[in-house]
Amino acid sequence: MANATVRHRKQFSSCDSCRLSRVSCDASKKSNLWMNTRKRSPAKDGHSAADIPAVELLTNQSQVTNINKETSIASDLIAEAMTIHEGLWQIYQQHFEVLFGTWVGFSPCLDGYDLGSFCCRESNSSLDDLANSGTHPNTICISRLCVTLDKWISEGQGTHQCVANRASESRDADPKEEKQIRLSLIQAVHCFSARWLYLLDNTSIQPLCYDTLARQFWRTARRDMLKVINRTCYRSVLTLLLFGMTPLPVGLGKEEEIDGLSGQLCLQTALGKLHELRARQKTCQFSGFKVLVSVDPGPLDNIADENTAMEFMGAESAAYFAGIIFDTSTSLTLNSRSLLSSGLLGFDTEPVFRLVKTHSRIFHENTKEWRQNGFEISNKNTSRIATAAGMWKLFVWKMIAVFKEALRDGYDDEMVGRVYTAVLDAINQFGTTYNPLMAVCERGLQFLDWRPKFEWYSIMLHYHMGILILVDAIEAAGCTDLLSKLEKTRRESEHGVINTLKFGLEAKCLIRGAKRTVNAVTQTNQVPTSKDTTSFLAIDPYPHHVVAAAQLVSKAIMREYTAGRIGVDAFINLRETLVSALQHLPDCSKSVQTAREQLHKTMFEVTLGLNDGGYAQTSVNFRMTPHDYGLTESGNGQKHITESTSRRETLLPDHVINTKRTLELQGIQDLITAINSAGLDRLNY
Repeated sequence: MANATVRHRKQFSSCDSCRLSRVSCDASKKSNLWMNTRKRSPAKDGHSAADIPAVELLTNQSQVTNINKETSIASDLIAEAMTIHEGLWQIYQQHFEVLFGTWVGFSPCLDGYDLGSFCCRESNSSLDDLANSGTHPNTICISRLCVTLDKWISEGQGTHQCVANRASESRDADPKEEKQIRLSLIQAVHCFSARWLYLLDNTSIQPLCYDTLARQFWRTARRDMLKVINRTCYRSVLTLLLFGMTPLPVGLGKEEEIDGLSGQLCLQTALGKLHELRARQKTCQFSGFKVLVSVDPGPLDNIADENTAMEFMGAESAAYFAGIIFDTSTSLTLNSRSLLSSGLLGFDTEPVFRLVKTHSRIFHENTKEWRQNGFEISNKNTSRIATAAGMWKLFVWKMIAVFKEALRDGYDDEMVGRVYTAVLDAINQFGTTYNPLMAVCERGLQFLDWRPKFEWYSIMLHYHMGILILVDAIEAAGCTDLLSKLEKTRRESEHGVINTLKFGLEAKCLIRGAKRTVNAVTQTNQVPTSKDTTSFLAIDPYPHHVVAAAQLVSKAIMREYTAGRIGVDAFINLRETLVSALQHLPDCSKSVQTAREQLHKTMFEVTLGLNDGGYAQTSVNFRMTPHDYGLTESGNGQKHITESTSRRETLLPDHVINTKRTLELQGIQDLITAINSAGLDRLNY
């Protein structure tokens, strides 16, 4: 046995080189280096090594091509997400935050405070502000304000660790929670601005996807609202307010509409959170939800610098007045009780509105010469008048909301009469102090920049809408005897709504690339093209107010036409104005679609006098815009693009392709996630 010949095992498998190469890392197989250097080992017959067959090289090369293609698609998705985010943020900032921040910055509550660090710096580079610097030096950036307040509060509480029932560390020590708060806010911003996505010059998104994107933005933001409600901070307040202002998108089922938080609930919760933040006191608090053995100290307790403490108080006052604006608006339009200010039993002693009345008296004295001798119609003067009128418009809204509360809660005639007198006094004050100046500005609006014109348009539309809401409340309560003192004002507001809507249809504003447009103007002496502009109605940040004004004035038009006080031609012209106004509003809003249907039902099903003017009955012809399309799923699982009318269905591609082409349904959520992630750094003020 010892001398027995040991036979070696015959190896039928690959040699060691081939085996090692075959079991190497899959990641290395995808590299050009692995494919170019892989050789077959020398054959046992002594022949030279041969290269890998061409079919294997082609197979591995196709893997590399697919990886490169996927990388290219991912890069395009990120770039596209950043582009869309920039557009949505620009819409939010230039057409909501600047307008709203102007009202907040003009608040009488901020006298004596220096809030220059919270100004909208981005708006200072816009075309109109470059031409007239200093027009609005106190325009407050609400997002910057909320971020800074949360930072100060977090730093103040971080120095005091005796916090009751503390389940986690302070927010400044929890980067995950901070990121989630910022993500929730940026999702709400995108959700709010998605209605106007079609206005952006973005060739990468086909019009077929606008409604779908708006729905997905809304769904993403809504899923996060429960978490937002449980966070008490200023950024969460702003998040809830923005989502509350976002209408239901078209294409939702009834079950989906009720399966979650409503916008009205988010608005009310936001105001309650703001009150909770403002009312922090060193007193014991008791709750059935949790036990509080001690109370967080206020941020002022840990601020040694007096100037910083004053700045904090000013910032809190600005946030509070921003809440007052929302609180007054919701109590007027939603018939809800005021949460941040006194209602019926204290409206005449409310500190905020007492300051508003004081400022109104001062403004009346300072502009006495203007009303008597006239003034120069400039951007600065028009903006000053419009913002002052906006403050008093807010007071008129407050008085109307209090009057509606008196009617709704069944107070006696003495209380109703007292409040109604206060309403009439506020309306008369507007007519005496502000209306003459606004009328003079109206004659020169065509020579002004679009920003002062937009402020004038917004204030006049809101004021006249408030008067029509007052009339509607009186008629609904059956107190028609009160209308005798309001007859002239009612007719002026009915005419004012129509004239303001017509102005909103004709006036144009910039919608994109303000810095780019400025460079184009300064370097090439070119004016913005039609692609850079749209009507005021199309970009109005409060389209629900446009809908309310159109619905209220349509009732007045029908009343006047039925009574024979307006003719057929006037009726048709008025009707077409309302139709055009609603057509310019974002199509993806369900409330807008409902308003259009109601307008068709009330104003297009009336018999016109054929013998009087020779007019035949016409039917409404609402605009069919490209974003009236929607994405649906057929019974066999295939995804189709369907129009709102019965037209030919087109099959969507089944594979993910470049974002410069049609977006697929399954890829939209990835795009939404990328857009929201792209905006996280935006809030690092």
